Amino acid sequence: MTRLYGNVENCMEKVICVCGVSNVAVQEWVECFMPITDPFKKAIAQRHRLYMKICRDCGARNAGSAFKCRKCHSKNLRWKKREIVK
Repeated sequence: MTRLYGNVENCMEKVICVCGVSNVAVQEWVECFMPITDPFKKAIAQRHRLYMKICRDCGARNAGSAFKCRKCHSKNLRWKKREIVK
């Protein structure tokens, strides 16, 4: 699936023309990909996506509380490099 860039109205017009779906269905689809505006929900999402450990041996993502890799059982873990966007 390719991502549609540009403004929301442009995306909706393209999807309606190509797929022939209703305007309401397209609006619901576009709302799924809109950025989060609530600061509390944004903080939860950032914590979930950014605070994890990465295995240096196999590159697997692990929980922040992990001591060993879930995939290769190595103890060589690092925190994910992150930069919080406001």
